[in-house]
Amino acid sequence: MSNVPSSAAQDPGPLGPDTVNGFWALQASDRPDQTGCRIALQKIGQDGVYGVYLEGCEGTILARATGWRVMDDAVALLDAGGEPILRFRRAGPDLLEANTGGVTYRLEPAAMM
Repeated sequence: MSNVPSSAAQDPGPLGPDTVNGFWALQASDRPDQTGCRIALQKIGQDGVYGVYLEGCEGTILARATGWRVMDDAVALLDAGGEPILRFRRAGPDLLEANTGGVTYRLEPAAMM
């Protein structure tokens, strides 16, 4: 039996390289049938900016992403100039969400690329 309170055991901790690194699938509320955009959030970085790898994201808002960082308790995907494209906030234990222009974007764990 664990001595850790159940609320602490369920707390995924702050967003950062150790809690969000891995493979994620993007879903957008304006394209519910489109799947295939996957992103790898990497733990390797410099000066607080971490790498990303994209697959199948052509034609999506994420196609410009070149890195990510934590900004205001959100995972901000960045363009080549370091400007945020989307800011994803935790919406569940394995769910990140961002909203812009009336569209909700969700990142959920994906199978390896």
